[in-house]
Amino acid sequence: MGLILSIENTIQAYNSNNLLLDRFAEGLAAAYSLSQLLTTYTGDAIRVRRSSDNAEADIGFDGTDLDTSSLTSFCSGTDGFVTTWYDQSGNANNATQGTAANQPKIVSSGSVITVNGYQVIQYDGSNDNLGTSLTATGTMLMGGSDGTAFYEVSISGAYNLLSDASLTEHPLNETLRIIWDRSLSAGEKSTIESLVTYSNWDFSDVTGFFQYWRDRSELTSFPLLDLSSGTNFLRAWYGCSSLTSFPLLDVSSGTNFITAWRFCTSLTSFPANMFDSVTTTNFGNAFTNTNLNQTSIDNILVSLDTAGQSNGTFNQSGGNAPSATGEAAIDNLRSRGWTVTVTGGY
Repeated sequence: MGLILSIENTIQAYNSNNLLLDRFAEGLAAAYSLSQLLTTYTGDAIRVRRSSDNAEADIGFDGTDLDTSSLTSFCSGTDGFVTTWYDQSGNANNATQGTAANQPKIVSSGSVITVNGYQVIQYDGSNDNLGTSLTATGTMLMGGSDGTAFYEVSISGAYNLLSDASLTEHPLNETLRIIWDRSLSAGEKSTIESLVTYSNWDFSDVTGFFQYWRDRSELTSFPLLDLSSGTNFLRAWYGCSSLTSFPLLDVSSGTNFITAWRFCTSLTSFPANMFDSVTTTNFGNAFTNTNLNQTSIDNILVSLDTAGQSNGTFNQSGGNAPSATGEAAIDNLRSRGWTVTVTGGY
């Protein structure tokens, strides 16, 4: 049966006569996938430009799967680039890229690109991007070969699938993006997760989160993800300016948190015990230009003190100064050689 079930098959696994969004179409703002998501959708999946002569063709579905035969025939022996990822929601919010040099790739030397067994649209991490315009406040399902998750978002106007073509690192190998103008319930999310059987839903095999969610200003909350294997969190959430709170995640393997939450200018709430077990001391500018309340900055400082490490660097600016509890933690950290800078100048 092959190395891994294709997303086209798993996304409709619950019933061969029903597709994923037939059950979850309410409030759809945009729906992009390399699989057919709605039985009522009669359009194509993508429009592709081949590099040999820059000719373009729409590529639809074979049944409900991407028509890879037509795709490889059209791109025979050459590369294929996505000019349009068609919106299956019925709202015509197609994601497009008119500049050839900035179009993500889907075929390489005549073969459909697969990563970890999944067919993907591949961004080069330099200038590739797809953009649209839409308005939605609700849930976004964003999936790539390195993981899939639900996020709460607020989008109004121009919207790029990668917030920054050269800086945002996830998902560089994308399989689907679905955006609802409503918040899905926990039950709906659980059902969808059971139907879309990605191998990396929880990100548990990812070690490097460098700039993963950088500049995703659409995110209003962050999900509970398994980041326990993560080591490099350099600028992971940098510039997520709409995040107001952050969940308690397992980042105990982290070795670098420099500027991780910098410019999260709306971030007020941060949990206790986040760093109790870390061994790294790299927290330079991790919380500069944030808006942490007093309890949150106390939580962070006490957690760093609990970890017991020496000779580190920690910076906070914006938001509230620590209370006496946080100041006591600062005293302990400084006694072990830490350089600590916080709002209020203690």
